[in-house]
Amino acid sequence: MSDNGNELVNDVDVAWGAAGETARLLTDLAVREGGRDEFAEKIGQTVVDQARKIVEGERDVVTGLLLNTVARRNVAQRLQHGEDGTMMVLDMVGLKHLNTFSHTTGDNGLITVAKVLKEFGFAELGRKGDEFYGFVTGMGEGEFETKFRDFIRMKQEAGELMEKETGIPLLSYWDCGQISDPKDLNGLVSRLDKQTEDVKAEVAEKVLQMIEVQPLEQKSGLMMLYFNLKVRAKPEEIAQFARTLDERLRNQYGITGNRNRIDEETLKYIPASLKQDFQKLQERALRELNLN
Repeated sequence: MSDNGNELVNDVDVAWGAAGETARLLTDLAVREGGRDEFAEKIGQTVVDQARKIVEGERDVVTGLLLNTVARRNVAQRLQHGEDGTMMVLDMVGLKHLNTFSHTTGDNGLITVAKVLKEFGFAELGRKGDEFYGFVTGMGEGEFETKFRDFIRMKQEAGELMEKETGIPLLSYWDCGQISDPKDLNGLVSRLDKQTEDVKAEVAEKVLQMIEVQPLEQKSGLMMLYFNLKVRAKPEEIAQFARTLDERLRNQYGITGNRNRIDEETLKYIPASLKQDFQKLQERALRELNLN
């Protein structure tokens, strides 16, 4: 925890950001013969930079937005000073799936969504993982829902909610609630978080139903992408599926019959076109469930 202005700020988000930044550096920087000093210097500078961010405890390293903990602290202070408004939680559907193209693709998606949200005019805007937290002052829940829905639709139609390298749509689900009493803030955010988690489960179930009717050739890769996205996929569930594949498909996807997890080594065998198809299934699931 860091102490910013006598307010304790949770540094878990920053630590994860630091780990992600270091992992990307390790991936992108080739260690050449005679280049180890340069490598060590870059790693050292990365650690220093991330340590500084932890001490400051304010900004997300990818998007530049406030950390969620800082944004919530600021909202609480506004409420204490007599402001009221509407709190929103927006979940980026399938961020983990975007990372199957590359971590750069995932980061591009986060940056694009953050840029669009900044344009709406939130008084406070923060990020934690694949979720964005926004607060608007002086606006009731009904008014916010109408204005924000129209705003997001306009951005979608203008092609501004697309990942720039792959051209795939950036999908999201959001919910909101009006608030005036600072004592209600934690309860409201917890409720909105739970509702977005419930929607994730709904979308995953709908996507699974769509995958089940696909031809085996497509179904095999799509199922692996599904397991990658499913947070609570059981190892035995994955292993059982892997054993249903014939030898040709196992070789095609570089897996064995006792595979009990889906990792980057496996996902690299899945063609980009199938990953695009998976994103379309998520988009269709959101549409058919009539979400946002």
